[in-house]
Amino acid sequence: MEEKIIPCRVIRVVDGDTIVLLSYLGLSLCRIHHLRLKGVNAPEIYGKERKWGLLVKDHVRQWVKVKQNEKTLFPLKLKTKDTIRGHDKYGRIVGDILDQEGNSLSDYVKVIVEGL
Repeated sequence: MEEKIIPCRVIRVVDGDTIVLLSYLGLSLCRIHHLRLKGVNAPEIYGKERKWGLLVKDHVRQWVKVKQNEKTLFPLKLKTKDTIRGHDKYGRIVGDILDQEGNSLSDYVKVIVEGL
């Protein structure tokens, strides 16, 4: 299946590898997705990894804040193969978020996690 690029806006950062976003599907149709960042395994925000998990979550929030301006309703892009069904055991779609220059949030988070 071919990857799709869909305009989107982040609504909430759940943790370092899970995001809730609103995507624009065209014809005034929008959809809320729970997204698992592809290839990222960030520390959990609960339990013994809490300190590191919250640190990664804060970095993701900051990336979103810088990249997501108020001038554009859908400033970011969702890159995924499937927007209908989830691909993981929690029903989340698996994919990536790209900014206007094509920079990947997944790649950014991988660098943060590797540095812990």
